[in-house]
Amino acid sequence: MTGASAMFAVTEEYVQRMAGELADTASHPEFLTMIDSAQRAVDAEKIAVAKDVARVDQVAARGIPVPDTFRLTTRTFEDPQYHLESPIVQFDGHRGSVEYRGVVVSVTEGPVVPGPMSSESVKAEIKNGVEEIGRFVASSPFQMVLGELARLEADARPQFIADELLDPTRRARRGLVVPDGMHVQRSEFADGRPTLFCVSKVLPFAYPWHKVTITFDNP
Repeated sequence: MTGASAMFAVTEEYVQRMAGELADTASHPEFLTMIDSAQRAVDAEKIAVAKDVARVDQVAARGIPVPDTFRLTTRTFEDPQYHLESPIVQFDGHRGSVEYRGVVVSVTEGPVVPGPMSSESVKAEIKNGVEEIGRFVASSPFQMVLGELARLEADARPQFIADELLDPTRRARRGLVVPDGMHVQRSEFADGRPTLFCVSKVLPFAYPWHKVTITFDNP
């Protein structure tokens, strides 16, 4: 594929490969130890410790495999700039969320682990979570939106995201039904990459991984 049609190309096969690589790195025992150190830091030092953890050289020095395609950085999730007239509530019988005025509160019933899980458990949850997002973003309705997005000029894309993807009513008109536990939202990376939006999924433990995402940048 070439040109605009390839800008945001996503396939389930690509996502499965990416999910496996991410799960291998993010569930490595040494990496979980590094994440735990950031979590346990006093509030005044958390950001500094997290920034120190989010460095490829630091991670590689601990013997953790980091694929050449990986970047590590801290991230802040932004509030959408549209305002909902009423809260959106999702609940599947075990976990749910309430979304209102850009704030998302997630509630999970059952085994939410407040501390570190085993390496294998983290690996499985990360891999499954990314693959679930992958199936959503590879669906026909989502691919149609990505195709339309790719045909826009770069400076017109952020407004398209705000109007067509962050607004649940307009998403519904396009046949985009976001699965329970997932959210379409914007975020900002500390390394300044031109991020447009992401699809996130909440995982069933408090940390080290509260959520996983697939993010779309502005080429």
